[in-house]
Amino acid sequence: MPKYVHIAGLILLLCLLMYALLRTLAPAPAPNSTPQSDTNHPHPQHTSPSRMLYGLTIDDSWEGTTRLADIVEAIQHLPARPTVRIVMSEDRSPQSYRDLFKTLHRVADVMAQPVDSSSMHSYSTEHYQQRLAESYQYLSHYVAIWEIGNEMNGQEWIQEDPRLTAAKVASAYRYIKNKHAAAALVPYYFPQGGSTLSMKDWLQTYLPDDLKQGVDYVLVSYYDDDNDGYQPNWRQIFAELETLFPEAKLGIGECGTPSEHAPMARKLQLFRHYYAMPRYTPRYVGGYFWWYWAHDGVPYKDNPLWEETAKYMKKRQS
Repeated sequence: MPKYVHIAGLILLLCLLMYALLRTLAPAPAPNSTPQSDTNHPHPQHTSPSRMLYGLTIDDSWEGTTRLADIVEAIQHLPARPTVRIVMSEDRSPQSYRDLFKTLHRVADVMAQPVDSSSMHSYSTEHYQQRLAESYQYLSHYVAIWEIGNEMNGQEWIQEDPRLTAAKVASAYRYIKNKHAAAALVPYYFPQGGSTLSMKDWLQTYLPDDLKQGVDYVLVSYYDDDNDGYQPNWRQIFAELETLFPEAKLGIGECGTPSEHAPMARKLQLFRHYYAMPRYTPRYVGGYFWWYWAHDGVPYKDNPLWEETAKYMKKRQS
């Protein structure tokens, strides 16, 4: 065998020994350094902490007046993928919403609201959780965020013991978190004297600690025209919420005009005010979720409110 073959063999052997030594001395990879997919939970991954929510609300009132195809087209032409909040009616089963959720999920992230505050008093704690469970069973594949409590501090129209309301919301929270899904609270902001307890005091008094420590989103509902045009001190409100909910992303969960027939000039004034809000805290994610968007932003061509929606998205992306 030629001499250079022996030399090459020795070099190769040395290389192998060096490689084995380096492998032995190298630090082990950190545990869980690579995220693993979880096939046990079919729901979509919810929004990352740094991403703003471009929120729109759709309730059942569009049916009979607006085509679903027109809503989809209006969403498709927006410059960014929004989060569409779907308000589910008490008299409809979660299963009956499957086609709507499936269709909108193709063009938007979905936030599901199985129970509106106007229906809260109709449910016992057991039936409230059952409504969440049934909604999860049929719709989880399409939902990124679950609204576990809508305007739960609105005692004036819910008209039940706030401890009972809080128990319902807590049961929904624990059910959704047990599914490793994202949970959102949407409390209502009352100006001073507008309710027996302020929003902050109600949340602090009645919600259990595990919910306050672990809920993913706290998104405030507020309607200027229901409160004589009063403008809250949002910077102070979100600073208080950031302390009360140390892990939650914060924003606006519902806004708009009390009537879909309000003048467009007023709608645009309010829309521009809310969707242009600054980032009040590091965990502020926007949202807004204009209530009558399926009426006000559809069809999209030559539509001033749709144009404002697109303009807002472009500005946030720049």
